[in-house]
Amino acid sequence: MNRPDSAPAMRCGEEYKEILRTHYMSRLTFEEKGLVEKLILQGVSLNKISKITGRNKSTLYWYYAKLKGGKKFEEPQFETNYSELEGEIVGIFAGDGSQHHAKDRGSYAVNVHFGKLEYVKYVKGLFESYFNKKFRLKKESMGRFRLTTYSKKIFWHFMSYLDYVPQIKHCTVKLKRADFPREFKIGFLRGLVDTDGTICRCKDKRIRIAFYTTSESLANQTKSLLAEFGFHSFTSVNHRANLKDCHSTYLLSRSVGSFIELIRPYKARKFQGPLV
Repeated sequence: MNRPDSAPAMRCGEEYKEILRTHYMSRLTFEEKGLVEKLILQGVSLNKISKITGRNKSTLYWYYAKLKGGKKFEEPQFETNYSELEGEIVGIFAGDGSQHHAKDRGSYAVNVHFGKLEYVKYVKGLFESYFNKKFRLKKESMGRFRLTTYSKKIFWHFMSYLDYVPQIKHCTVKLKRADFPREFKIGFLRGLVDTDGTICRCKDKRIRIAFYTTSESLANQTKSLLAEFGFHSFTSVNHRANLKDCHSTYLLSRSVGSFIELIRPYKARKFQGPLV
């Protein structure tokens, strides 16, 4: 007896699997994919990942099968040496970073939030070259961008430099101590002014530099750091109804040129000709 050709059935089966794969992959959120990838690379079983994420195994299967092919989880490799580069990274995080530890899932999320894509790409290269780990770039609403990675080591790296209450980081963040090396402080001021500051040319052609923060402690530390390098500044406080006070630290005109020459902010790259 002749048997029917099984090829069409096999093709239908493959097409059905592809439909399932596309369907299930799309159901994982950005954060879930990052967590699942981390757990897979750590060697966590599919059953346990299902329990941790609350997702059924059929939803996770294709992502699990894709990444399971021989990859091993490795901690990011980097050294703490208080360099200028390290200071810039900490300054960027102090200005625009956030972290979240989901204890029930065991995940450590590290985020940095931005507005301009050009600077996002610069920071992405900076972070990835230093931490030796990929940061995911995601476009959010209102033209904003976010860099994200999942790493316990990087999470605690920032916590070793900064004090803050996670739920209200913007108004509580500050450096843990003041005795960092000169190179680190230069980098920190650069990262901070590029995220929580402004460098602009006024109508009279002079350049204005200012730092803005709702953290009084960070504002005081910023003014002290500026004075340490011989930069003259003053701080004003804007009391806003139903909002946290905004502490603004302005450099005096006579310090602008020397600040840009020593600190070399990313935001100052747009200027040509005399600075003052």
